[in-house]
Amino acid sequence: MCSLPRSSIPFHIQQSAQPAYIEHILSIVSNDQVFDAESLRSGQGTHQIPSSGISRSLQLGKKLGLFEKPDRSIYKLTARGRACRKLALFRREVYCDVMHFLLFATWELGGRRHYWSWSYAKTCEIFWHDKPSIRNRKAIFGQLSAEAAEEFPDLDPVVGTETVYAVTNWLRELSPPFFVLENNKLLASEEREWFSVELALLAVSYLHATRGAVVQTPLLLDGDTVELLSPLCLASVDRVVAMIETASRTFPFLDIHTGEWGSSVVLRQAVDIPMLI
Repeated sequence: MCSLPRSSIPFHIQQSAQPAYIEHILSIVSNDQVFDAESLRSGQGTHQIPSSGISRSLQLGKKLGLFEKPDRSIYKLTARGRACRKLALFRREVYCDVMHFLLFATWELGGRRHYWSWSYAKTCEIFWHDKPSIRNRKAIFGQLSAEAAEEFPDLDPVVGTETVYAVTNWLRELSPPFFVLENNKLLASEEREWFSVELALLAVSYLHATRGAVVQTPLLLDGDTVELLSPLCLASVDRVVAMIETASRTFPFLDIHTGEWGSSVVLRQAVDIPMLI
């Protein structure tokens, strides 16, 4: 891997791109509307969002494929953005699962070029393996930075100190929750008892990406394989398998086959967010 300047490799996630800001932007723009940061700042209900929050939220939304830029400063919703807008308005629990998935999985789905997504996924892994304890953010940041330096020695990675806060902000939105809160403070973490079938379907697509497998390829749901999905779903191996089985009864293009070697999952076609609507 060739060496690149620090500034060209964004390993950090901006805390100022908060979940509520992106959700609010999605709620006030229409499917065919074009908009920019300035029009959003002067729009209804956005006066409480700091200027940097709007700009950073638009930037993150573009990275997640929610927005596209037909012009240098103009944004519009993509098909994925329109789907997420509808989910945010009518099925918020699924919307939060989907946003978490996009932040976590873009590293693998995007050809391992989006280093900020690597940071998000790695932080989720740290939280998952630490459960039920939650170390202080400084300790988590230290481990994240050390792992980035070890995995990408040629890039001289710099992980922003606010990254752990940013990941925490998104994980707080999940329902059922992963974090145990008291007076809005993190006390502990716990396995999610369930999650949306939509996230289960997306998790299978993520599994194909990590395995370099094309659709129609059976993937064995053994312990080691499913364990890769636990930090994504924030649930135990048994719970992940159960939700994938439920998803196979919900989506006709997802099949479970059982044979002498165990259960395998088969994804019949590629998956993207608009399919979930």
